[in-house]
Amino acid sequence: MKAIITENCQYCNRIFKGSVGSNKKHEYICQKLYQNKQDILLDYESKMSSTNISKKYKIGVDGIRKLLKENGYTNLDSRNTVDPNFFKKETLEMFWLLGLVASDGNIANDKKWSISQSGDLGMVLIKHIASLINYSNKIYTVATKGELAHSIVVSSTEMVKDLKKYQISERKTLTLKFDYSIFNNNEEKFKSFLRGYIDGDGCVSIAHQNKIRVFAVSFVGNHNFINKLIPYLPYKDFSTSKLENVTQISYSGESAVKFCDWLYSNNTLYKHYKYQKYLNYINSNDQVRWSMYNKLYKENKHRLLNEKPWHISKDLGVSCDMIIRWKQRTDSIIKVGNYYYSK
Repeated sequence: MKAIITENCQYCNRIFKGSVGSNKKHEYICQKLYQNKQDILLDYESKMSSTNISKKYKIGVDGIRKLLKENGYTNLDSRNTVDPNFFKKETLEMFWLLGLVASDGNIANDKKWSISQSGDLGMVLIKHIASLINYSNKIYTVATKGELAHSIVVSSTEMVKDLKKYQISERKTLTLKFDYSIFNNNEEKFKSFLRGYIDGDGCVSIAHQNKIRVFAVSFVGNHNFINKLIPYLPYKDFSTSKLENVTQISYSGESAVKFCDWLYSNNTLYKHYKYQKYLNYINSNDQVRWSMYNKLYKENKHRLLNEKPWHISKDLGVSCDMIIRWKQRTDSIIKVGNYYYSK
């Protein structure tokens, strides 16, 4: 059994109780700290994080933080120069970022949250988030099997506390809950949250099926989250599929365009590449059958009262049955880009 020795550290003057080996280790670390004290403080003043200082001097980060606190730097969270009150402000940008963090962020503990995106477009998004929350610390970039991944790591107990008020915490994939009351019955706030949620972990795609371009939008969440969210979606013409721990909502074709026209109607929010995919689709000249029929119906609706179905059918090149169904329609047609959908 090692002998326990009590003695004063010659550098920090702390009364240290331990074995001979541990005492020597403590004095070695203290020696490095106090020999480099002024340089460490200058590095910290020049915005270098305590983690990077630790790496530079090959001293444990706990020792660096101890030295900083001893020299008056008590609120080390402030090193991020982040706005700790961002999630207290009920702006559309706040609800957008809240949705993004809910789907694609990470809560590490009571002090840290982070978000990561891949590729050049991911870096653009990360920089936008940094500007929103006044984050001026390092943006981390790491190599993956695919594109480079870019992330910010925010140390702020206040922000994590606010995120947890919105049920965004560790293991959020399984525990996240949806509560419409946080939007105060404001549809724009709800829409901003859902837009951020889909920007984070949703899918906007254009698939080719039998030479037809099919537009689709989908997103997932745990069963409880999706079930509570569904009643507040403006359009119910979607399909759902259940996997082991999550439920997926999918819009396709005309319903997908209709949903995105509602979702992306606020042009003040961040223009994600998924939004650009939607714009590219609706502004193309390669229209699908449902859009062409809606356009014909809109342009010839006035003829249905006074002309015979067979006459309109022959003139437009559509079936007589289609014209009869048009006479029974009561919906209106909305034009978005070059596409027409029924509302």
